[in-house]
Amino acid sequence: MDNVLDNFRFLTIEAENQVKLTYGLLTSFNVRVLEKINAKDDYIDNLKTTIENNCFSTIHASGGALAQKELNDIRALHVMALNLERIADFCVNIGRQTRYLSDLSILADYDFGSMFSEIQKAVNQISGVFTAKDLNGALAICRSEFRLDFLYKYNFDHIMARLKSGKQATDLVTAIFISGTWNASAIPS
Repeated sequence: MDNVLDNFRFLTIEAENQVKLTYGLLTSFNVRVLEKINAKDDYIDNLKTTIENNCFSTIHASGGALAQKELNDIRALHVMALNLERIADFCVNIGRQTRYLSDLSILADYDFGSMFSEIQKAVNQISGVFTAKDLNGALAICRSEFRLDFLYKYNFDHIMARLKSGKQATDLVTAIFISGTWNASAIPS
């Protein structure tokens, strides 16, 4: 189980770094940052797969002898690893969206900073909350989704109002896609 926890901590750090890099990319586009985000994707995918394999191997090797608490911990680590990898994938997708912008400065007109701050804060708390088995902390992390929904709606409304002018339509639609990346209801499943 120690191996799973170590890899989980690495995955958490890598996901948080992807969020930081992606926000940096949106505030001052740099091709090298975009390349760095893309380069980390395979490593993060491999960490998630390693955690997943270790979780399943631990369950299988126990022959059903795991206590319910241990089984719950393994399931929780697996679900969190899947979601951290998904967050990292969102970062890659946002990076790809920047290629469609003719004017990156348009992003400064919308509040992406609050969105990224919310995500980074939540990801940063995951390992400590899991280790401490802090239910209130876990619920606080979950509530970040509601705050992200609110921030998305705020950006969406402002972008839609600006779209009515007919100017910079391609960049504004791209800004909606970037903002909507973090909003589960804006992303088709």
